[in-house]
Amino acid sequence: MALIDVKLDDNAILFEDLQMDGLDIETFMEEFSIKFHVDISDFDLKKYGAPESDIANLPKTIFNIIFWRNKIMKKTFGLDHLLEVVKQKKWFDP
Repeated sequence: MALIDVKLDDNAILFEDLQMDGLDIETFMEEFSIKFHVDISDFDLKKYGAPESDIANLPKTIFNIIFWRNKIMKKTFGLDHLLEVVKQKKWFDP
């Protein structure tokens, strides 16, 4: 994941503004936990983006979009939430 000249303000919605999904989110969160010594064991990737295996399964993805739209809406959070997570040293849902 290479981010060049990316600027986020306090109102940024992290994964949406950076257009991240699946493996990008997983990699980001792993690196975030290492860099800031944060326990991310409670972070559930499925709440914030589709895992790569779901994205690769086109029929399943189309079915879910058509029939489960309200249930597959991704949760979001901003930089302010990440700052709170760093302070608490443990992931918690916003």
